[in-house]
Amino acid sequence: MKKLLLPLIVILSGCASTAPVVGMEDSYVLQVECVKDAGTRREVMMILRQCKAKDVHEEEIGGELSIEAAYYKSDNSLGNLEQMADNLKAIGTVVNVQIRDNPNVVRQGR
Repeated sequence: MKKLLLPLIVILSGCASTAPVVGMEDSYVLQVECVKDAGTRREVMMILRQCKAKDVHEEEIGGELSIEAAYYKSDNSLGNLEQMADNLKAIGTVVNVQIRDNPNVVRQGR
């Protein structure tokens, strides 16, 4: 009986559930839509750089400017990014700010 019970206990003890672990490469994307203006762009970029922005991409859409930046989850808490988003929303010429999980791999190195 002991011989049957011991392998069963060993097998079952290895089946414990664990919480998901944040990978070193997991990241967020912060997207800012603002009026296409040099002063606004400079102010937005200054705020984005506060939390080690990576893969910054700008795109002009009509009279608006869309700026995206990636942030490693291991380097920046969601709370820090939300505070940064609030600071961006306080700029009068910023139209929209979104934070979402990044489905892509960050290309720029740490």
